[in-house]
Amino acid sequence: MKISVIGIGGRGLNALNNIALDIKDLVSIAVDTDSLALKTAKARHIIQAGEGRSTAGSMELGRKAVEALTPKIIERIEGSEVVVVISGLGGGTGSGGHPVVIEAIKSQMDALVLSFVTVPFRTEALPRINNAKAVLPQIIELSDMTIVHFNDKLKEKHPSMALPRAYRMLDKYIANAIYVLRSLDQITPIPGLMNVDFNVFKSIATKSSLGFIGLGEGTRVPEAFKKACESPYCDVDFANARGAVVVVESAETALSTSDIFDIQGIITTKYNVTNAYFGFKPTWTVHAPKVGFIATNIKSNMVSKFIEG
Repeated sequence: MKISVIGIGGRGLNALNNIALDIKDLVSIAVDTDSLALKTAKARHIIQAGEGRSTAGSMELGRKAVEALTPKIIERIEGSEVVVVISGLGGGTGSGGHPVVIEAIKSQMDALVLSFVTVPFRTEALPRINNAKAVLPQIIELSDMTIVHFNDKLKEKHPSMALPRAYRMLDKYIANAIYVLRSLDQITPIPGLMNVDFNVFKSIATKSSLGFIGLGEGTRVPEAFKKACESPYCDVDFANARGAVVVVESAETALSTSDIFDIQGIITTKYNVTNAYFGFKPTWTVHAPKVGFIATNIKSNMVSKFIEG
């Protein structure tokens, strides 16, 4: 599976820098109007939009600047099956450029687009809040799957932590999500279950609105699964999701039949998800089991209230 990662605007560049080691073998593109910010960007391709100055929060300036560069972006991600687009909402370049990039990808490529977006603190300036409220529904509509993180949840979880370090903690979730996606190409079927591969994932992820991807680790598989379902930066509701994927990475001796069917029971009974797919990634290098969990077309009260409020 060929995955490309695009960071747009200041928040997008910051995320790329924080996950650079995790995606060093993937195509990565940093796009910004701020030439100074681009000088420290850790990406395979650096693309400056506009004239090298910030958009001063203007979504229209951000849109026009990034729109002019979409041919260069498409050229660098040609052949990708999954494109991950990251930005922070509220400013000009991320809010204005993110939808433009998705539109270009969707019109010229047959790729699955996953968006990761960060919503501003509720105490930020009203124009930033309004920008975010205006563009978030567009991004959800245009993307195949959108994962939303809230700065307010970041503050709630890490109240005394320095902000750059807190963002590194948040961005680890993006790195973990990409790790789970890559695992789909490395799995072994589990007899007796609906097994997953990339085409199966694509079928449940295409145009699935809000989504979730988590990675957990524990002494046993059920503990790892429980941690994989945690969402510290946005509330999520898995009930009646379109589909779910579970990927277990462990030694064969750690994978018991009862554990797998217990997890299947949670997904199908507790969450009422009928399309639940499983895969096993055998390894001897992982001491504790890891579990990746993907849920598509989920609900979030936080997202709904933010858009409607």
